[in-house]
Amino acid sequence: MDNSDITQKENKPCPVETGQGLSILYKDRYLYSKYAADRSIKQIIQNLTIPDSTLILLFSPCLWHGITELLEKTKSNSDIRIFAVEDDTALFELASKGLKPEWNIKLITSKELPSIFDKVYLFKRALSIDMSGGTFFNSKQYEYDRIFAQDTIGQFWKNRVTLVKLGRLFSRNFLKNLKKAPANHSIEDFYKKIDRPIVVFGAGQGLEELLNSIHEQNKDFDSIFSRLCIIAVDAALSALKKHNITPDFAVAVESQLASEKCYIGSTDMESILLCDMTSRISLSKKIKSPHAFFTSEYDRASFIDEANSIGILPPSVPPLGSVGLTAAFIALQMRSSSMYPVFVTGLDFSFTEGFTHARGTPAHTARLFKSTRLVPVQNYDACYRTGCKKVMGKTAPVITDITLKNYADLFSRYFAGIPNLFDAGKSGLNLGLPFIPAKNFIECALSFQKKTSPVNFIKNSDEKTGATRNFIEEHKKNLLRIKELLSKGQSANPPPKPDLQTEIKNRLEKCSYLYLHFPDGYVCKSDDLSFLKRVRSEIDFFIKDLS
Repeated sequence: MDNSDITQKENKPCPVETGQGLSILYKDRYLYSKYAADRSIKQIIQNLTIPDSTLILLFSPCLWHGITELLEKTKSNSDIRIFAVEDDTALFELASKGLKPEWNIKLITSKELPSIFDKVYLFKRALSIDMSGGTFFNSKQYEYDRIFAQDTIGQFWKNRVTLVKLGRLFSRNFLKNLKKAPANHSIEDFYKKIDRPIVVFGAGQGLEELLNSIHEQNKDFDSIFSRLCIIAVDAALSALKKHNITPDFAVAVESQLASEKCYIGSTDMESILLCDMTSRISLSKKIKSPHAFFTSEYDRASFIDEANSIGILPPSVPPLGSVGLTAAFIALQMRSSSMYPVFVTGLDFSFTEGFTHARGTPAHTARLFKSTRLVPVQNYDACYRTGCKKVMGKTAPVITDITLKNYADLFSRYFAGIPNLFDAGKSGLNLGLPFIPAKNFIECALSFQKKTSPVNFIKNSDEKTGATRNFIEEHKKNLLRIKELLSKGQSANPPPKPDLQTEIKNRLEKCSYLYLHFPDGYVCKSDDLSFLKRVRSEIDFFIKDLS
């Protein structure tokens, strides 16, 4: 018995000489060609186009065939980072022995992959290369790693686009609401408290279809919905009001002025308003009903972490992007047990030709106001927007776009498989949930007694007021000091410690809301004069917000 037979019996990688280069025999598989071990990988690398700021992942590098050609191709670009990934223990040991320090390549496992994205802004794209047949032994994990890297980088830059456009507004609303939040209540007051079915209403046509189906069965809305806990997205409020349905909760996440249209005629509503900390501050002034706040972390910002660490922030809700997804998440947190069903309807993430929302919603009402002989009520223009396309929905073709389709996909990935979560809407895109007909929806509702108001769950407490006041005052003092340092430099009183640039940098990093909405605001460039001038122009606005 020769050494290769012994190695194979021990399930260890066995070197095998070929006509051109060294191959590996492992678990009865050749990890490179038996005839020309390095020809294939060299050909792949030769045909690659590698742009700037690329993250390169080398899966199962084994003998590192082709690495010389790859390093030669990337040596002129210092923005490119290379990591090797190996999940097989024996192959990891083999690759470690062949790894040379001068290559500046780190060998990691898939578990360590998330750690390389601490500074994700360094990358603009991800490129993965299967370096050997060793990828066969963990093919699913490597495919996941490939998608994870691409999605992480892509999502970061998508978020940057949003922050450049809205980040300043998010931050200003956050700080203004922070001053008000302690005087109100936390969404946590209602977590695990609802002991009956919950229905979540979006503003899509599914809302209308469910209500019409109930009406066709000659059922009284009050007899059904007085037994259910109702959560509505803000855009659905006016449509429900036309059917004399009062939600228990309304969810508000929109930070822009347009959101105020959703509350026309509802300023005296009895619904509890669930507000994101970044939602429009005027809502809490105009809506007379109780408010409860929640936090969505729109950025990994130091000031959010600081506020959270001292316990002055309400519970966090994942940044799902859509008010419909946020409402569904909140509903699942509110039910006291998974035995109570949660129904969603109106979360269509699509529309039909002529109608984008349910009748009675602000979008439909605005269309009624604007209609003339030349502009019909039917909104056919929406079907021909850039990016819109017709796809197959649950029961019929519908119109959607990239953003709406992404929300539907996210809903399916995030919520599919959760016990007793049902789709009560017949229209729209498939959400990956079991469908429940209106008849079963009604039967479920009527099996419960009439509800009591969730206002009874509100806790009256101002414990956070002092800590919040201190947080606000400290940040106001910090901004005034930064303003003085930028204006007076070394002449500031007291003098900068340990030096001007270091103190400016340390103070700016504590209040990244000053610059996170800059196109280059993903890092504090305290040594950049242009960056500091832009920061100076923002300070007065935030001092006013904190006052």
